[in-house]
Amino acid sequence: VSFCEDPSNRSHEPLRNWLRQKWLVDLERKNRGATKALARSLATIVAAGEEPKVDATEGGAGSISRQKFINSTRDQRRALVARWIVRLGINDYTQSQIDELIRRLDNRRVEFKFTLMRYEWCLNAEQIKAAPEST
Repeated sequence: VSFCEDPSNRSHEPLRNWLRQKWLVDLERKNRGATKALARSLATIVAAGEEPKVDATEGGAGSISRQKFINSTRDQRRALVARWIVRLGINDYTQSQIDELIRRLDNRRVEFKFTLMRYEWCLNAEQIKAAPEST
């Protein structure tokens, strides 16, 4: 299909054009990297809407099904882990921490333990458990 310039694209009158041509440009100019961060946030919101209706938490907030975690897409894993850590009472987390947690949880070993975000994470064949770090 050959490219066709729509004359309405030159106008800032339609909101979609103003957002694309003015607002996003100004946002990026004011805060470098903001448009990429916005795109990631929007992708997270979309993924949350696509989550399976089955809840992967089992046995209360302390564990999730390892099989359901493994069978989820990356975006579904992000949403699942974000919901789970909020249930655990962890509210001061970043997307980087969620990505690191997913990276560590995506481990092929049958049993695996590590500490992150002041919690001890234990994986076995059936589930992933989390408990506050013992001091």
